[in-house]
Amino acid sequence: MPRIVRRMGRRPRSPARQAMYQALDTRATLLPRARDGSGCTSSTALVCSARASRMEANTLYTEPAYYRMLFRERTHDRAFYERVTRAGQTVLELGVGEGRMALALAEADRRVLGVDLSEDMIAALERRKKEHSPTVAARVTAMRGDARTLRLRRSFDRVIQPFNGLAHFHDPDSLAELLATVRAHLSPGGVFAFDVMLPDPRLLAGGASSVPRVEHPRTGRVCRVEERYDYDALRQVLTVTTTLVDRESGDTQTLTLLLRQLFPQETLLLLEHHGFEVVERTEELGDSLGYVCRRRD
Repeated sequence: MPRIVRRMGRRPRSPARQAMYQALDTRATLLPRARDGSGCTSSTALVCSARASRMEANTLYTEPAYYRMLFRERTHDRAFYERVTRAGQTVLELGVGEGRMALALAEADRRVLGVDLSEDMIAALERRKKEHSPTVAARVTAMRGDARTLRLRRSFDRVIQPFNGLAHFHDPDSLAELLATVRAHLSPGGVFAFDVMLPDPRLLAGGASSVPRVEHPRTGRVCRVEERYDYDALRQVLTVTTTLVDRESGDTQTLTLLLRQLFPQETLLLLEHHGFEVVERTEELGDSLGYVCRRRD
């Protein structure tokens, strides 16, 4: 393992750090689950805290304005999610972010409950709702929550997870918990729709890129943007590290994004293993594969 990690440009863990991760992984598989479905008993608090910190390591989502600037032109996936939902339907969106898709669906007369782990993104969504008519804004409700442990005690016509949301769940346990949440919230005959970006060999090979001048959308300062790509082949996790360097003061801000790389055949097996039937798989999104699934009871 150290040889592979070094080749990918990552520093090998120290013996002490390696032992800590091995201990956490062992405890995660041996200790009991909580009866309330949260995944955390008092005896597993350390394990759950470590897993939560990995999820929250995506500090890109602490900068909603920068995120919106990056993806403001991404609209080509709207047609897919409008097609797999219908007017008047209830939709649960896992990973709602700042509401890009939820508000688009609300404009098409869908009622959306959006859940996200990031308080900053939820706050940004509430601000974006004010840019829309009261009728559209009223169709979107947002709440902070963890998609691995969410239990709302209600069901939805559709559960969706747009824009590579599945890639934010990096290990088998997290993916299993996510899909259990989806199953728990689908109405009979309901549909789970999501898209997963195709792994890009150029990024998996590692490397870096830069943009010399970008105006920071929150501060208005002119920055140099540097991005680095590091791929952990054993975990299938790509880490994108973005550094914003203020061109005048030299101050830096670092944002990270960790994405599990899911290959198409692997995704099919994952869904089948967790009780889903894939009724459609489409390439219409271009950079992602779209999936439409039903719960197999």
